[in-house]
Amino acid sequence: MAPTTIPDDLLDSLLHTVRFKEARRTGTFFGTFTPEEHHERFREIDAEYRASHCAKGIEDLICSLKPAGGWPLEKAVTFGLCSFSAVYWGDRRPRFYRQLASFLHIIEIS
Repeated sequence: MAPTTIPDDLLDSLLHTVRFKEARRTGTFFGTFTPEEHHERFREIDAEYRASHCAKGIEDLICSLKPAGGWPLEKAVTFGLCSFSAVYWGDRRPRFYRQLASFLHIIEIS
């Protein structure tokens, strides 16, 4: 019987999970960032996001649906941004920042 081939994206996810568990077990992390480094990276990605077609599309959609006075938002909660923990920063993926930038943008235009 031939071995089953694991798709690359699944293999990447599995390897990331193994690295995460090893980092937690040993207390070694992929890297740490200062609050200033986090803030600078967020500013860069926020600017990229706001200049994107995605941001424009979201803004157009929300503005076409919201009432003249806007919605009376007092609080907003987001779920699923992932973790800003140092464990996840070995590959410096910007998705956490993009999700946060999108969330803040939607709140601003609502």
